[in-house]
Amino acid sequence: MNWFGVERGGALVACALLRVPTGLKLRHNGWVHAMYVTPEARGSGAGEALISAIEAKAREHGVQVLKLLARRGNAAAERFYAR
Repeated sequence: MNWFGVERGGALVACALLRVPTGLKLRHNGWVHAMYVTPEARGSGAGEALISAIEAKAREHGVQVLKLLARRGNAAAERFYAR
């Protein structure tokens, strides 16, 4: 597991977890878990920075497909992930 965070002014404003299975049949997949950006940091690029770091680490692990789940009705998250 790989944790990622974004700090602004010494405070953690965003975090996420990348999980890459180690099994032969699944290790080409990566899962993004527990992504959160504080309300005051939304729209500031913190989420994009997290996703960029996760994508780079996933490539290092040989991940070909990144997957995530988002709660239905979370319009802000749905718009972010659609981009």
